[in-house]
Amino acid sequence: MRRGMISSLVAAGAILVICGQIAHARRVYGVSVPSRGKADKGVHTSRLSFRNTVRYYDRSLKARKIAHTAVPPYRYRGVLVARWISKDPKTKWLAIHVFTRHGKTHIFIVGRPQPTKKP
Repeated sequence: MRRGMISSLVAAGAILVICGQIAHARRVYGVSVPSRGKADKGVHTSRLSFRNTVRYYDRSLKARKIAHTAVPPYRYRGVLVARWISKDPKTKWLAIHVFTRHGKTHIFIVGRPQPTKKP
């Protein structure tokens, strides 16, 4: 009984920490980005680990009920990558890429192309 209470308190504490970090997230194309500092050429450095950043986007997109395709983490040329592709044409973003480079977790949001206007 006591062990269950302790694990519940630890889980609740972890949720509070993550929620606190989420509260300070920026928005790019309507997507929250838990980054620190300025973006370098559109690439944001996450305050969270790769695993927690992936969890953040999984939970965030499910909570907002945005239709998307999640590409699970995979390794490409030594870089760990996870992606989410929007199926909803109303979103301002087309894809979210989370990857690791030089031991840091980075986020890149791809904006949805604007439809061309016919003259």
